[in-house]
Amino acid sequence: MTERKIEYASQHVVTDAGRNCLIRYAITVDEIEIIESLIECYGVEVHLVSADKEECKTIRCITTDVKSIEKILRLLSDGLVFPEDLEETLENILE
Repeated sequence: MTERKIEYASQHVVTDAGRNCLIRYAITVDEIEIIESLIECYGVEVHLVSADKEECKTIRCITTDVKSIEKILRLLSDGLVFPEDLEETLENILE
């Protein structure tokens, strides 16, 4: 199985606590071999970096449809989703 990431978007934000942060959103790509064929399976990663903290949350293999994962990443980045909120937000998107 081969894994890679594709940077999708990044934003500089100031949190309610006044902390300057950079949030990066990426598409994760896992190549899975199934019956002598390679299938790409896409997931998401949200990475937050500030002067005193670094957080990262990854959820892999959400879909095999690239348009669906791009739509999900657009919603996450437009909504400014932080790593700690990724799982719950993704559950709401996929309902």
